[in-house]
Amino acid sequence: MEFERPYLLLLLAVAGIPALIWFMARTAREKKLLLFADSAMLGRLIHGRSTALGLIRMIAISLALVLLTIAAAGPQIPGGREPVKITGIDLMVAFDVSNSMLADDLKPNRFERSRMALTSLTNRLDGDRFGLVAFAGDAYTQLPLTNDIGAAQMLIESMTPDMISLQGTNVAAAIDQAMLSFDELDDPKEKHGRAIVVVTDGEDFEKGAVEAAERARAKGVVVCTIGIGSTTGATIPQFDSEGTRTGDKQDENGQTITTKLNESLLKEIAAAGDGIYAHSDAADMGTDQVYNRLRSLTKSSKTTWRYTSFKPIYYYFLWAALALLVFEALIPTGKKPKKTTR
Repeated sequence: MEFERPYLLLLLAVAGIPALIWFMARTAREKKLLLFADSAMLGRLIHGRSTALGLIRMIAISLALVLLTIAAAGPQIPGGREPVKITGIDLMVAFDVSNSMLADDLKPNRFERSRMALTSLTNRLDGDRFGLVAFAGDAYTQLPLTNDIGAAQMLIESMTPDMISLQGTNVAAAIDQAMLSFDELDDPKEKHGRAIVVVTDGEDFEKGAVEAAERARAKGVVVCTIGIGSTTGATIPQFDSEGTRTGDKQDENGQTITTKLNESLLKEIAAAGDGIYAHSDAADMGTDQVYNRLRSLTKSSKTTWRYTSFKPIYYYFLWAALALLVFEALIPTGKKPKKTTR
């Protein structure tokens, strides 16, 4: 379901205010009444007094306000659709989210620079399928191959450097994890462009990254690398719970750790994977070179569906709201007094 005017959904934040006002007014009234008599006496003095009925009425009104707000936002569901052919490649990106990516030798830091590079790359994709792997000491698929680039960019914006607890930079695990997306979805007989782009500072303390790139190349997958950071290196900042920098990361001997871009390894990985290496610096994100290499790959044509119209369904919410308001109007203001016999 989509909304024609989604900004109106912000009004849902205030839908509960009437119920809050009712509760506060009810509490204040009860306090004033208790100044004159206790609860048992009030029950005899005020016939038909019922807190439960008042609560039910207020819940009905609040729910009606919620439904009216949703109706005003213009809910709609897909109507007609038509087949459309798209042409492109399959691209998996491995995004380094280790602590070393917090180094600020690139402004504002390596992690944010990587995020900007990925956004720049995805903005240029047209008809391509895109997937995302996050890695540090281990690797996890965050997004399988999809044509929904908007969803991919939202995911990129939501990623953080602490999303993987096991620290390190295991490039081999990242490449192998990215390959699983191709193995699960692709027909091995189908010949079309498939690529992995590794975005990292290359401080790989594990082994086997070059061999992983060679395995990918043997299956027809090109591996490119984008190096983030400087070869001179920088310290890794540490922050408290409020985001204030408290110092720099140290090793077990109390020595400040310096992290450096490992260009030689990233060039080896790219060469083993029949791809290219690009350095992302202050003047160039490195995505142009990688994009040009990706465009040289064989494209495949796929058939997907595109929605051509949307059907409004706001009236369902209007009718439901009206039913609640009628229900609220029919609820008595209090209990009927009991008949007394003489």
